[in-house]
Amino acid sequence: TNAPDLRESGRFVELLRRSGALATAKGDGAAVDCGAGIGRVTGGLLRHQFGQVDLVEPNKRLLSTAERDFKDDERVKRFTACPLQDLDLTGESYDCVWIQWVLLYLPDDDLVAFLQRCKRGLQTGGLICIKENVVRDGDSWIVDKEDNSVSRTDAQYKVVFERAGLQVAHEMQQTCWPKRLIPVMMYALRPMDAGEAGLSEASA
Repeated sequence: TNAPDLRESGRFVELLRRSGALATAKGDGAAVDCGAGIGRVTGGLLRHQFGQVDLVEPNKRLLSTAERDFKDDERVKRFTACPLQDLDLTGESYDCVWIQWVLLYLPDDDLVAFLQRCKRGLQTGGLICIKENVVRDGDSWIVDKEDNSVSRTDAQYKVVFERAGLQVAHEMQQTCWPKRLIPVMMYALRPMDAGEAGLSEASA
């Protein structure tokens, strides 16, 4: 699933640029990879799309691996070990806050608070991009008792976004995804006071 994941994420970023939702040209601007792990998304996507990428990861061992792998890449700047519940981007100026496959571990109230703090770290015109497993059929979330994760429904995520003062500028469903797995959605969010939401694209 790695190659389709990165390919579709790149297509999503290109959509955001073509639509004008993301103002930076390819290779310009700054992004932060939240819950970066060893830097898979940074290495396969973000460092090719932005001029600067910072990584945030609570697991120091994973972050050390990323720091070693990117030590010679001038585009990858900062490595911060911090749980997302404690992360505060206030005072930063990111064009893109990228969050992937980590929100399923945060309860709703913690998630709302986290997104509000991310919002304070956006450059004017910046976006929060979220990529997560999302339940598309039915109205019930799915709990994985093995890892204590919750796959929310599309409607539940949108309630959370609204509570955090964010609106969906664009959305797109991951294609080329195994049918046995929970579908994956990508959302580009902007602060509600930053203008009307743009067009949305949902791929079957």
